[in-house]
Order: sequence, then C-alpha cells, then structure tokens
Amino acid sequence: MGTFDLTAAPLEAPRRLILHLSGDYGTGKTHLAFTSPEPIFYCNFDRGTEGVVEKFSKDKEIYIANPVIPSDGTQQEYYAIWQEFKAFWKELCQKTQGTIVLDTMTVLTELSKNAHFGKTLEIPPNKAYVWQEPMREMVRQTHDSVMNAIFIQRRGEVWGSVPDAKGRKPTDVRGFSAMPYEAQASIIMYRNDEATDDSQRFYGLIDKCRHNMRLMGKVIPDPSLGLLNLDFNELRTVVHS
Repeated sequence: MGTFDLTAAPLEAPRRLILHLSGDYGTGKTHLAFTSPEPIFYCNFDRGTEGVVEKFSKDKEIYIANPVIPSDGTQQEYYAIWQEFKAFWKELCQKTQGTIVLDTMTVLTELSKNAHFGKTLEIPPNKAYVWQEPMREMVRQTHDSVMNAIFIQRRGEVWGSVPDAKGRKPTDVRGFSAMPYEAQASIIMYRNDEATDDSQRFYGLIDKCRHNMRLMGKVIPDPSLGLLNLDFNELRTVVHS
C-alpha cells in the first residue's frame, strides 16, 4: 500500500477506549485502571500498584512489568532501555483482548528525553520534537490496536499561579503535555478528604472526550450519566453511547 491510499471510512468507532488519567498522588488513578477489562498488562514505571493491585488480582488476570530506570545512567543506557520499551509496547499493542496500562507518562517522558539527549537541564524548544515524536508514535500504535489503553500521568501546581479562595493552585500535567489531546477521553482525578462517605471520597472531572463531547466538564460518578461508580467499563459504555 502507498502512503496515501484511500480506504472506506469505518461505519462505527471501535468499542475499546483509550483513556488518559491525571491527578496528584492518592487520587484513585491506579484503582480506576484496575477496573478495566482483563487481561490487564500493566507497565509499572511508578511503582504505585502496591496496596491496590491486591484488591483485584484474586479475581482478575493481571500481569505487571516493573522496569528499573537508573537515576545516573548514560545516554546509551537510557537509549537501550527506550528501544526495549518500544519493542515491549509494540508487542502489547498486537494483543487482541484486554487492557494496556502505562504508569506513568511522566516517567516515560524523562526516559525519552534522557534517551535522545542524555541527562541535561534544558532541551532547546526547537529540538523538543526529537523526544516528543517517538512518544506520539507510541500513542499512534495504541490507536491502531484493538486493545483498551490507559495512560496515567502526574499533575503539579502551575508555576507562578495564584491560589483560589481555598488556597489551592491550578495544576497541569507533568511530562508529555500533549497526552490529554492524544487520548479519546481525559479525566482529572481528585480526592475529597472531608468526605464522610467513602463512596464520595474519590471523583473525576471529564476534561476532554472526543467521542462524546456532552460528557466534557462533567464530574463523575454521576448516576444521571449512567456512571454509578468510577469504573472503566461503565465509562467505556457511556463514551461510546
């Protein structure tokens, strides 16, 4: 096939979901990821599954990779790990059932930067594409797959921002900043420590949803939307409804 060969447009969107989850530590991102369809293939860069995966592993088929990224490696070492990750991700995208989880895109961003530039304090803006394009290619492979996929990303305070009346500053994603736009849906996760009911302690804001734009700006769980829980399967059904 040529680069620009035409094919008939699909009649309906694939029923799988490519989801972006961002939030601070302890906001329920990992828990939501483990509600996804099995088998679950979890790339655990962030070592955040302990205490959560055990709640699901007795009843679900879950496989976890725990890659070790050296803090003082050379560019050659980082590049070798990056190449190994690319092959690993390609293999996961070729599977035919279940969910791929990447935790976190924040750590993977640092790996890509170190692999392509070494450990440097600043990368010239006109060279950012060198580390960003390989990450976009990884996401494109996911879109070409039949697998569900979840990309987890940390958030942090916006530098120089002004706090609101409750003393909270606005946040943004750490790492690959384009990721919320690359997924089919992007949810910001929160934790309400003042909640007296555990069922109301964790919630999410649907920040972006290209398949169902009426969901954008909605806070979940929301029974009126058919989202009774913070559950991947419920979310996938509503996104594609």
